[in-house]
Amino acid sequence: MMTLNGIEFDFDFTDADDLERFENAYDALQKAQENAEAQNEKASVIVRSQCLAVKAFFDEVLGEDAYAQLVQKPSSMEQNNDAIFDFVEAYTKAMQDVNAKTKKRLESFTKFTAPKRRRT
Repeated sequence: MMTLNGIEFDFDFTDADDLERFENAYDALQKAQENAEAQNEKASVIVRSQCLAVKAFFDEVLGEDAYAQLVQKPSSMEQNNDAIFDFVEAYTKAMQDVNAKTKKRLESFTKFTAPKRRRT
């Protein structure tokens, strides 16, 4: 489970299916943002396009209507950026937790499997 803004979502960065959905949605988000900026449109058009890309990202990764739960004002780039950065922070924390758990297990495993020194 992943918690963002106090809301729990059925998403796990250690699950390959969830991770693949995230990777594909993130690639699409980046492309949409690059395309919006390359169009040389007015700032309002670029912001609106980026907000729509963020909506597509969250609804794809966390499920339909996830975006509506996370962003109260869909046309606000600040709220959209906050939601993305909250997601990135949750990802970073999840990876740190996994790495710490793995390190602890490896240390314990190594302690019991390390080659014993022979006395001469």
